[in-house]
Amino acid sequence: DTLLKKGAIDALFAFMEAHPDAGMCGPQLLYRDGSKQTSTGVFPDILTELTSKSLTRLFSAGKRGVSIPVFDAPTPVDFIIGACMFVRKSAIDDVGMLDDEYFFFYEEIDWCYRLNRAGWLVYHLPAIEIYHFGGQSTKGINLRARVESWRSRYLYFRKTLHLSGGRLKGLVALGLAQTTMRLSGYTLMNLLTLFMAGRLRRRWLMFGYLFLWHLRGQPVSMCLPR
Repeated sequence: DTLLKKGAIDALFAFMEAHPDAGMCGPQLLYRDGSKQTSTGVFPDILTELTSKSLTRLFSAGKRGVSIPVFDAPTPVDFIIGACMFVRKSAIDDVGMLDDEYFFFYEEIDWCYRLNRAGWLVYHLPAIEIYHFGGQSTKGINLRARVESWRSRYLYFRKTLHLSGGRLKGLVALGLAQTTMRLSGYTLMNLLTLFMAGRLRRRWLMFGYLFLWHLRGQPVSMCLPR
């Protein structure tokens, strides 16, 4: 789901050759119309992923690009989006490949996190651009994709925070509490609108499916098809 601009790969290679401290680099991603897409991020934490992030999305709904940071030059970042990642062989030898325990989502964040912990820098290169059409791998299976995202989210925190036993159960309980709250809110809004608003109805279905997944013990069978 990407389209390379002429010379993009050569430019990525040249940067890596000139910066031996870089374990990975990635370009600026563009939408089909040429507008900028979010290409970087900061490492997630439990607070933003399971609580306040929902409020951030609520207030920024419909404002595409509102959270896109502006870079004027090659800049070290926490992670780059996995649509295009140019990685040094010695860095792979150091930290390993993408973790197969992830099926989809968060795998590139985990990879960048391991690189960061090992002392490698991850660079965003804003002058190099690649079109990223996005969402093609999960097209038509949004409910399963959302559940897969939550599965990967729990896996990421289990790995990076070394959670086990009661602490891991507490994390899942926090996720269930957030899901229950959102499902209750959308149930009320749909009742008030007699389920006539398509967007509200879709959100209700999504959180209902996510709620059921939690209650059933997070089965892989409800995630993206393997």
